[in-house]
Amino acid sequence: MVSNAKYTPWSFLPVTLYNEFSFFFNMYFLLVALSQIIPALQIGYLSTYIAPLAFVLCITMGKEAWDDIDRRRRDNEANSEEYTVLKFESPSPEPINPRRKKLLKSEALKRGAKKGRADRADLSDIQEETEGDQIQPSSSVTQISRKSKDLTVGDVLVLSKGQRVPADVVILQCSNTESLDTSEPAEPETADLVSLGDEAEPSSKGKQPATETGTPEPAANVVTVGETFIRTDQLDGETDWKLRLASPLTQNIPREELVRLRVNGGKPDKKVNEFLGTVELLPSQGEATQQHASLGRPDTHSTAALSIDNTAWANTVIASQGTTLAVILYTGPHTRSALSTSPSRSKTGLLEYEINSLTKILCALTLALSIILVALEGLDKRPGRPWYIQIMRFLVLFSTIVPISLRVNLDMGKTAYGRFIQRDPGIPGAVVRTSTIPEDLGRIEYLLSDKTGTLTQNDMEMKKIHIGTVSYANEAMDEVNAYVRQGFHIQPTTDPATHGMLITPSSTYVNTVAVGATRTRREIGTRVRDVVLALALCHNVTPTTDEEDGKEVTSYQASSPDEIAIVKWAESVGLKLASRDRKSMTLAATTTGRPVVRVSILDVFPFTSEGKRMGIVVHFQDDLDKTNHDLSTGDIWFYQKGADTVMSSIVVANDWLDEETANMAREGLRTLVVGRKRLSYQKYQEFSSRYHEASLAINNRDNGMQSVVAQYLESDLELLGVTGVEDKLQRDIKPSLELLRNAGIKIWMLTGDKVETARCVAVSSKLVARGQFIYTVEKLKRKDNAQEHLDFLRNKTDACLLIDGESLTLFLTQFRTEFISVARWRR
Repeated sequence: MVSNAKYTPWSFLPVTLYNEFSFFFNMYFLLVALSQIIPALQIGYLSTYIAPLAFVLCITMGKEAWDDIDRRRRDNEANSEEYTVLKFESPSPEPINPRRKKLLKSEALKRGAKKGRADRADLSDIQEETEGDQIQPSSSVTQISRKSKDLTVGDVLVLSKGQRVPADVVILQCSNTESLDTSEPAEPETADLVSLGDEAEPSSKGKQPATETGTPEPAANVVTVGETFIRTDQLDGETDWKLRLASPLTQNIPREELVRLRVNGGKPDKKVNEFLGTVELLPSQGEATQQHASLGRPDTHSTAALSIDNTAWANTVIASQGTTLAVILYTGPHTRSALSTSPSRSKTGLLEYEINSLTKILCALTLALSIILVALEGLDKRPGRPWYIQIMRFLVLFSTIVPISLRVNLDMGKTAYGRFIQRDPGIPGAVVRTSTIPEDLGRIEYLLSDKTGTLTQNDMEMKKIHIGTVSYANEAMDEVNAYVRQGFHIQPTTDPATHGMLITPSSTYVNTVAVGATRTRREIGTRVRDVVLALALCHNVTPTTDEEDGKEVTSYQASSPDEIAIVKWAESVGLKLASRDRKSMTLAATTTGRPVVRVSILDVFPFTSEGKRMGIVVHFQDDLDKTNHDLSTGDIWFYQKGADTVMSSIVVANDWLDEETANMAREGLRTLVVGRKRLSYQKYQEFSSRYHEASLAINNRDNGMQSVVAQYLESDLELLGVTGVEDKLQRDIKPSLELLRNAGIKIWMLTGDKVETARCVAVSSKLVARGQFIYTVEKLKRKDNAQEHLDFLRNKTDACLLIDGESLTLFLTQFRTEFISVARWRR
């Protein structure tokens, strides 16, 4: 349940009174009002001092109550949101055994649900137990509607596009259909997990044969995808969509068999980019009986590792079409978003502190004036009234110098200011969460701005590609198009055996235009074909088809606009991404529409901010008509692309990579280095086995998996080329930055791109003037070096500073903000 309220009905009065009287302003008037209870200090009616203070407090507390009611109203809207939940019920055709105990939920799960969290979401607890007899985990499934606040750990949600995820969940299944047909579910085969290319065990009679991952094949009328995209902007501020995957162990099992799943996770924490867990598929009723009867049969439990790619945290939004099934793992205050959110507190603006300070000054002045007046009259002139009583009476008389109505005027003004902000037609959609500090918007001095998606549109366009001996850009892309048409051209013949022929990296490059072409052109054509093929395969892009005005429109979904830009470029030069799912990918020739490349996806290594690279292992098919593919035959290739800072040590030695990436960065382009490596069947089998073992580890899993990848894949890659992608500037960014500078706001740009790219974008967006001095700090080793740079900058107050990411931490201990107008930060 979501709760962002500051107060409860019992804590509102004491907390607000404490907050109010923690300021000297209110405490001063309270003491003045209480002084009228003492007869010696009484000057006027007590009500004349109590009533103004009570009025001021009522106005302030009423405003706080109104703001908190608004928060509760928003919380109630979120908590009352309806969600579709799968309800599992045990089948009841069998007679009831008096010794049988029916368990709808385990006691452990109930305790976890009451706490709002669980380390294990055990769906298999919905079953019937017998004393020594067989167990029957299968169930019947119905869909029910449940409010967000009533969701508990272990509930299976049915999510669709545009829905907010109400809790931390593990994704079980993803489909591009709105609903899955489970009227006649097939009995799943629960063979142990086997790697791609291994032979599956023969299925039992009446059972559906197991797939290569040990899970049953989906029904014929269900189109399984196994992947979905989510939006995480409300969680981490990133506007890019994130790809999420269902575990191969859970993707294809019928809904009735979901009760056989047991999901294990660690303790709740606030790390939104990390998760380690496992999912276990328990044996079915028939398998349990057979195991009980035959002790020699091995255990058929199947276990698969879970990572961050299999999760969706609370407050993220499903962005893909279709249906996503997910089991709740953490709820309430134990979700990632709740743990990452600090408790609501009373906020005080700078104006309040300034008024509080001025009140202290006025009080000191009235005290000094009171002492002076009593001293002038004489300290012992009035018998029965000591001099200190006289001073206190003067203080009470002079208390009107400090206007008590000032707080009322300020509070009412802030409330009106907040209403004007919400109703301003120039900023539609603005919501004022609190009326306590809206005036602080006018006191902003520094603006920290990201580059991608803020100064730029996050709308990428492929501008340049370099393959080592030649570079292509602008009109030269037509030559690339010609090479691609030649490289992926399949000569039509009358032989039926060649109708399903496909292109692989081992295929000989044939020049269909100029017979007898020179060796250099053939080599360039081969290199262009290889780099375009690598760019068309090494990504996480999924093509989707939507209807607009009665026409089918193909669009692409991906977690990064860079990948979409590269895939669109590959399509523009002749190689289109026709289809993709979790296990295969098909590329078609743009001119003819004929499939020319088809691969089986063996492994995908997504891009991370730490690794700064993305890789994929694929098995090429040489015939379109073949359905069974043996890994021992055909080509297995590893493709990888990433930042030059990490790829330079992975690819083979060369003499042009650093120079070319620097040239592209000076043009303001975002660079990616592309490489590949061929794998033998034996080496891939060894890698797959080691990688699977590392993926099942609970402790230090990520480091173990990365070390296996580095050992078997990321070494001596063949360097294919470098791409340059342009990110266009936002509309009206130049006049907007100029207005902010004229308002006295200092703007910093924080980005993870190369120094040269940051420099180019800063100049083109008018963040810095073209003639302004730009000072670059790189490769700092000691604090003394940082101090030397600062001493130099003190004589150049108009300098623009670009800080290398590795030097930032060291430099932060020394620098002063008055010299900085733009900084670079590599996270």
